[in-house]
Amino acid sequence: MLLDDLGDIAPLDADIAGLIEQPGGHAIAGALYVNWAWAYRGTGAGTTVVGDRAQAFADRLVLARESLERAIDADEHDGVAYAHLFRTMKGQSDTPSMSSAWESFDQIERQRKPIRAYSSFADALAAKWFGSEELMLGFARTHQRALEPVSHALICQVANESLLAHLRRGGVQAAVTFGANQGVLGEVGAANDAYLAMSTPDDFQQANFANSHFSFYFGFLGLNDHARPYLQAMGNNLSAPWTIFDEEAFNMLERARTAAGLSAT
Repeated sequence: MLLDDLGDIAPLDADIAGLIEQPGGHAIAGALYVNWAWAYRGTGAGTTVVGDRAQAFADRLVLARESLERAIDADEHDGVAYAHLFRTMKGQSDTPSMSSAWESFDQIERQRKPIRAYSSFADALAAKWFGSEELMLGFARTHQRALEPVSHALICQVANESLLAHLRRGGVQAAVTFGANQGVLGEVGAANDAYLAMSTPDDFQQANFANSHFSFYFGFLGLNDHARPYLQAMGNNLSAPWTIFDEEAFNMLERARTAAGLSAT
């Protein structure tokens, strides 16, 4: 997440030639390139990415992939490099290579595996990319206990992805109806209980994945007692799915806090 932040604030196409000579330089450079690629692409549908933007996107993904693969060659347990590599390969629509990379990632040391790698791979399995709700949910269920407790939030990531899809297609009421379905609510609730039953991760960025997803889901449905502890723990450290709403994200967060009875920040 810190590398994503660096990619957001670093000037597009800054000269980072000297960076690769530094320890860990290839992974950092790869993260910058992939963030710059998506900055050129934007968040619209693929059909809207044409001309110079499409070429800039493709070119920087090539640079990102080269740097990230070199990072993994240098350190086969570099889980952060894998997290950004999955996003790179998703942008290149290279699902065979992504699946192969996942098999390698799955073998690395557990303590080197960031939740963002699981999240990034799961996102590529969403219906908006190369999969379906069922495929994404199957992945989340399979890996729900891989990085306990935070990996329980993968279930909530899938629910939020579907909730947002209903929001885009049918508006707020359609999204609420989906989220409040007893099957969905029951599975997210069980994942929430499993997360809360264990100690909060020491790594704030890992914990913030759970904070962001559970707070968004419960806050959207107006289940404020469930949302409140996550909103408190999250503070202003917004990440997906909140950040999907760009400039409106902080306003949405403030409304959720107010509804949960938390003071303004």
